Amino acid sequence: MASMSIERASSSSPSSFDTPRWTYDVFLSFRGEDTRNNFTDHLFDALKRKGIFTFRDDEKLERGKSISPELEKAIEESRFAIVIFSRNYASSTWCLEELAKIVRCMKVKDMTVLPIFYNVDPSDVRKQKGTFAQAFVEHEERFKENMKIVQTWRDALIEVANLSGWDLKDRPESKFIQNIVGELWLKLSYTFSEDLDDLVGIISRAEKLKSLLATRSNDVRIIGVWGMGGIGKTTLARVVFHMVSREFEGCCFLTNVRENSEKYGLVPLQQRIILQLLNESTSIHDVDEGVFVIKNRLRYKRILLVLDDVNQLDQLKRLAWKRDWFGSGSRVIITTRDKHLLHTLEVDGIYEVDGLNDDEALHLLSLKAFKKDQPPTDYLELSKDVVHYVKGLPLAIEILGSNLFEEMGKNIVHQECLEEPGKRSRLWLFEDINNVLTENTGTKAIQGMVLELLEPKEAYWRPESFSKLHHLKLLIIDNVHLSHDPKHLPNSLRIIDWSGYPSKSIPSKSFERLKSIRLRKSPKLVETLDFTKVPVLEKLVLEDCINLPGVHPSIGVHKKLKVVSLKGCKNLKSLPSKFEMESLEILILSGCSKVKKIPEFRGSMERVCKLYLDGTAISNLPVSIKNLNGLASLKLKDCKNLVCLPSTIFNLKLLKDVDISGCSKFESLPENLGNAESVEELDVSGTAIRHVPSSIGRLKNLKGLSFRGCKGLSSSNKSWYELIPLLGLCSLTRLNLRDCNLKEIPNDIDLVRPNDVPWLFLQNCFKLSENQGLIDYFIAFASKCLRIKLLRIPDLEMRIVIPGSEIPEWFSHQSMGPEVNIKLHYSHLCNEVMGIAVCAVVCSDATSHKGIKWNFIVNGNEIPIPKPGVDIATIASDHILLSYSSTIGLEEEFSKSLVEYDANGFCQIGIRFEIDYPGKETFRSSEEVKKCGLRLLYKKDIEYLIPTDSDSDSDSDSNDVPIPRRRLPEFDYSDSEESSEYKDCDEELSDVQ
Repeated sequence: MASMSIERASSSSPSSFDTPRWTYDVFLSFRGEDTRNNFTDHLFDALKRKGIFTFRDDEKLERGKSISPELEKAIEESRFAIVIFSRNYASSTWCLEELAKIVRCMKVKDMTVLPIFYNVDPSDVRKQKGTFAQAFVEHEERFKENMKIVQTWRDALIEVANLSGWDLKDRPESKFIQNIVGELWLKLSYTFSEDLDDLVGIISRAEKLKSLLATRSNDVRIIGVWGMGGIGKTTLARVVFHMVSREFEGCCFLTNVRENSEKYGLVPLQQRIILQLLNESTSIHDVDEGVFVIKNRLRYKRILLVLDDVNQLDQLKRLAWKRDWFGSGSRVIITTRDKHLLHTLEVDGIYEVDGLNDDEALHLLSLKAFKKDQPPTDYLELSKDVVHYVKGLPLAIEILGSNLFEEMGKNIVHQECLEEPGKRSRLWLFEDINNVLTENTGTKAIQGMVLELLEPKEAYWRPESFSKLHHLKLLIIDNVHLSHDPKHLPNSLRIIDWSGYPSKSIPSKSFERLKSIRLRKSPKLVETLDFTKVPVLEKLVLEDCINLPGVHPSIGVHKKLKVVSLKGCKNLKSLPSKFEMESLEILILSGCSKVKKIPEFRGSMERVCKLYLDGTAISNLPVSIKNLNGLASLKLKDCKNLVCLPSTIFNLKLLKDVDISGCSKFESLPENLGNAESVEELDVSGTAIRHVPSSIGRLKNLKGLSFRGCKGLSSSNKSWYELIPLLGLCSLTRLNLRDCNLKEIPNDIDLVRPNDVPWLFLQNCFKLSENQGLIDYFIAFASKCLRIKLLRIPDLEMRIVIPGSEIPEWFSHQSMGPEVNIKLHYSHLCNEVMGIAVCAVVCSDATSHKGIKWNFIVNGNEIPIPKPGVDIATIASDHILLSYSSTIGLEEEFSKSLVEYDANGFCQIGIRFEIDYPGKETFRSSEEVKKCGLRLLYKKDIEYLIPTDSDSDSDSDSNDVPIPRRRLPEFDYSDSEESSEYKDCDEELSDVQ
């Protein structure tokens, strides 16, 4: 067991834990068509590498006249805004709306705004000349009925353009970006130190937590921060995160793990870890794949990861379970209310956060209520009473202090009823809330009740107990079991979040100010209220209300609802006949297994970006789905009755993700897919399709394509390329044909450029066993990579998994079992090693395979191979893994290892394969990996390719490398006796071997 140390926060050191005001350090405002894929992308990457948490609207394709609420929220929660003025910036009303919002935040929220003039004259922006002048001529014509908004844009443009910023002029962009990031870091460091001034004594506590991290040590450490809710765990972790982040290669602060995992699952959290730590967007299809990616991609990277508010062991298992998932010197901080989780994980230390003592609490209360270090004399006794009441809970002090300052003012003097909880403004302790609602002693003074229990408790609240709470705005209840239903809820409510709501329905009355209803896991709920009585409602979440048969038809014409989630309502049948919801953004019906028909989408519903219908009983989609112009993600997984899609669905310009997997009756995609250029992921796994339209080749942004389990493809007599036309898919990186049992991969595979599909999965396609075309395809790819590497292009790799039981002869070093070890003379390695090709035969005995990974060993030292893992899942026969990895970035590691050789000048080289099982330790077994092979690729191997006519054309600047015209026997031994350069070495090798 890992050594355990517990650091208890000193009760004598003053400390406060104010929640930081900002979610993001920087918000980037830019014109996508001008700078998205060049300057803005480079600046964004540089900011992330520096650990500056930056918001960039990656998905934005300007549409309409108004920016989205999410974007407005991101602006409001950013400390800095960088506005990149480019040639066409002012032509976008979206950009101008964004800019106007930024200016408003600059004036009212203390945001700092910094302009960048990218290939534009600052005076053109300030005086609105050139392209800026032309843009406003067009705006004035378009908005001649609303000139006020145009003037607002003009004013915002002038105001920001007059601020101090950066002008590119003719400077090199890389140096320019470096200067921007450096200056911004200094500004952030200064503002961060200013923020710490408001956190009483935080530095002393942070230093103690920092000492537990021991960042100078090269071991991997996991540290827990433990304490009750509201005690300040998150803020303490964030402060330390900022203090030490510069010492790591990658940093990620994962906030609200408990809440976000409940809402969205763990896959988005895994994706965020990969995005922030590796600076790349990765499509992860399930949590097991996410675990596989995390522990294989981060194992050689020194990272800092904070998991905030963890409450389930499964969260740790899927996000940060083992120390060997992360590189040497990495640190993981876990904040939690559950100490048992930390003991189970065997963390290296626990920092226990206690409540504030009276002096600390009084100081914090005074800062919040009076903006001074000490309360005014007239309020001293009252403040001491408040401090005594809250018993050192910082969050409670903050709420009461803010309430004292902003709302109640001097009137709180008259509420010296510390022994009567019914006369307080906010209640959050079970004893107080239980007392008020059991004795029916509530008053109109109560504005908020928040009761989130870790363990369920029984309560006997009076049915009429809420009737006196005339000013109740916030009601959050979780893990309370009631013996009686509430007969009344006050119409003053703004938010009701009641998990396990105990009534059949919400009382039928008007709630004029109610904005959010969340009644998750409420089996007694059988009807909803009339939605005309909640006119400003924005969020409706009735997830896992398993006995709810329908929703009131008035929901279909609600004008303010943004989010509707009925996930897991498995008895839901009745929905309105149509939706005319102009504000709706997210509609989730996942797991509503009795929903057979989706409402028609009428009117303006262009804000809908997510439509999740997975697990429903629908047989088709309404043609009116074409009205969802903003739709980005469509989930139809496991819709067992779905037969087809409307032909218009792929006309949606913003559609990115389409999942039709598991729709066993789905027989064909629409013939015309060419208008869906934005689609990046298409999954039709487990469907009955027998044909793929040729228009799929026009999906130029498609990255992931899966036909896993589409056995109908194998029944056709057409060739592979007639079945699945890939030409034109220039962004494709993952093609999954597992369990399709295709008949052949013909020799015309060389029509596809070898680097177009670097991940090709063909598990259980038994008729393709040891297909020579695929092996040639793999060798061609490796050969091409040798030439491309001369251009220093990183991340060249390929993975193929196919049925088979023999290692191809091309792999010059082979062995039985999971390891191959060879001795090579140092002269044999003096040429640059440019690539590593490996092969393994994996047996079918263990049907629960989840993945295979491998390590390259030089003289006993592990060399980290980029992306060394492949998910192989369940296989029904022996399979061959073929893998090529470039060595770009690993030259230093090779040179360090190769300086060691024995007295005869020989080095020990090897490859070692391991099998991953979910929930088990990784282990190696000769029974799992039957055989393996290795081939090192050198610069000299290029000489053994016969160039094509196009390749020899001196005017060609193409990076494409032709398929080698020599067949395998002529291409096999380019690093042995055919090379006179190594003749003596090869003779020595033959003696050794």
